[in-house]
Formats: sequence, structure tokens, C-alpha cells
Amino acid sequence: MTISELAERLREVSDALDRTAAYTAAAVPSLEDAKAVLLGVKRVEDGWYPAELELAIAEVNRASELIARGRQAVIDYLMRL
Repeated sequence: MTISELAERLREVSDALDRTAAYTAAAVPSLEDAKAVLLGVKRVEDGWYPAELELAIAEVNRASELIARGRQAVIDYLMRL
């Protein structure tokens, strides 16, 4: 594999990480909406626990942070090629 081929593959990885970041960013508002609905109709007997959605929101936010860090690492490596 040549350096230019490697750079192209890394650009593709960076683009894929951009798309993934957009998906995770779009998921958080939906999770927050779902949490708000559940808070409004919280019924323990049905097993609805908004705290579980809080965990999901936190995990999606963490994934977003990791994606951003991974993308930056790829970009940093590309800049050194």
C-alpha cells in the first residue's frame, strides 16, 4: 500500500467517523424526548424507568466523545503523512 492509498483510506475512515458522529448527535434529542414522555407517564408497575434512558443518553454522549477523539487521531496521523 502506498502512502497516498493509506491517506485515502484514512480519509474514508474520517468521513465514516463524521457520519457516525452525526448519527449519535441525532440520537440524543430522541432519547431526551423519550425520557420526557416517560417522566410524564411514569408507571413503575409497567417497568418504565427514566433512569435507564439517562444511562442511554450518557452512553451515547460518551460514544460521541470517543468518536471525536478517534477522528482527531486519524486527522493528526494524516497530517504527518
